[in-house]
Amino acid sequence: MQLLALPPAVLGKVLKQLTPLQIFELSQSSMRMPTLIKSIMAFDRILIDLTKERKSIIFYNNWEREPAIFFHVDYKPDVYDTKLKIGKLRITMTDGHLHCYTKRPGSCLKLCLDFFFTIFHCRSGLATVKLDGHASKFRRLIFHPIFNNRLVLKLCGGTLKRGYNDMKTLLHEYEHLEGIVVDFQFRIDYFDPTEIFTRNRVCFINGDWITCDILLRLNFTRLVLASHKLTTQDMNAFIRSWVSGYCPNLQRFEVFHNNNSGFHPKHIIQGLDIQGWHPERRHENVVMDFLECPYIMKARDEIDVRRRKDGMLATIVNKPKSFMFVVWHERFPEYNPKYRVTSKHVPVNF
Repeated sequence: MQLLALPPAVLGKVLKQLTPLQIFELSQSSMRMPTLIKSIMAFDRILIDLTKERKSIIFYNNWEREPAIFFHVDYKPDVYDTKLKIGKLRITMTDGHLHCYTKRPGSCLKLCLDFFFTIFHCRSGLATVKLDGHASKFRRLIFHPIFNNRLVLKLCGGTLKRGYNDMKTLLHEYEHLEGIVVDFQFRIDYFDPTEIFTRNRVCFINGDWITCDILLRLNFTRLVLASHKLTTQDMNAFIRSWVSGYCPNLQRFEVFHNNNSGFHPKHIIQGLDIQGWHPERRHENVVMDFLECPYIMKARDEIDVRRRKDGMLATIVNKPKSFMFVVWHERFPEYNPKYRVTSKHVPVNF
């Protein structure tokens, strides 16, 4: 095949002109072609949504407005006239989206991911799963190599049933997860969430249960609370505890307010030895290193504090609708020039 002889740069331009269905067909044209395509077709993230009747697998690049590839797994017994298959699953394309039809959409996920892994490279993954039968099926896929050991798992549903006492009983094995998003209700006297905070990225859609006492007992790296009941005094206590050496691995702590009142700007820094920005001390912007759409936030006008024992610097970003405490493990970090620069704190991300 003449395509195999093309230089990678030229083949990359050819692949960009093809539809996803044509790329799939091309990948099955020779033994070498999947490896060649994979060396060129890289995506920032793969998104999996198992919460709807139509299951979806979507491939994204951060600075593209539209997803690169939409793949749907539908419950439909019809057999479509197409020669392209993933195993026994027949693939078709309508309105620019790929579809496969099966009577058991939840059971064919591994088959699809195995195929995609042969032709695509993904830097990270986000999977949204309901706390039902699909959650148990997805447990087996947490270690799938397509996620590149950077999978953030979003668990959603109603109230967690009794019998799930901690992360071990909920997911069995979760050590390779990059992060966890908790979008379900649980009772703190039945479920111990402590192990969730060991992940690199943690988000609670409902963080109202986190009191000041609980917060000061936790050790985390990145934490987002989409809602909370913490007071200005609580956050001041947290910052003072960090200054004294608490939470040594902290990189970023973000909270979003349920109303526009926010934290009191003077009371939140009470008792702290604060400093203004200085160009020789740190970068003027904070790198928001999210897996999904990372960006740069201006922090030239924000307040800094130091940790006593080692001089580690942190910045307080206190806005009407949100609050962020970011620690400078690198004072002058490098970042991709494609990152957009903004003064706004983008709502819940991970």
